[in-house]
Amino acid sequence: MAEVAAAHADALEVQIRKGRARGRRRSRLRRGRTHRRRPDGRLCEDLSRADDAELRRWLLRLLEIANDPRAQRYWQLLAVMNRWPVPPSLAPVFTWFIEALRPHPG
Repeated sequence: MAEVAAAHADALEVQIRKGRARGRRRSRLRRGRTHRRRPDGRLCEDLSRADDAELRRWLLRLLEIANDPRAQRYWQLLAVMNRWPVPPSLAPVFTWFIEALRPHPG
């Protein structure tokens, strides 16, 4: 379970960075300066990491941990206990992303 907690901490850090980045984008828009990024570089920029094999291995490991059914059950139970709406399962999204990141024999 320590790996799941670490994966969620990493995901939270990414969300915080993304929030900061959104704030910077909004302030540029208010000043009249628009900025467009290529969609393929956005994740790397948000993570402040280079797009290389190491990033892909790290991301694959993170997604495999997050795709653990026990972690999903944890979030469902937490929502029920706190009377929040139960979040939908992200298993299909994680599975798709994991398959896309895995090297394919070619």
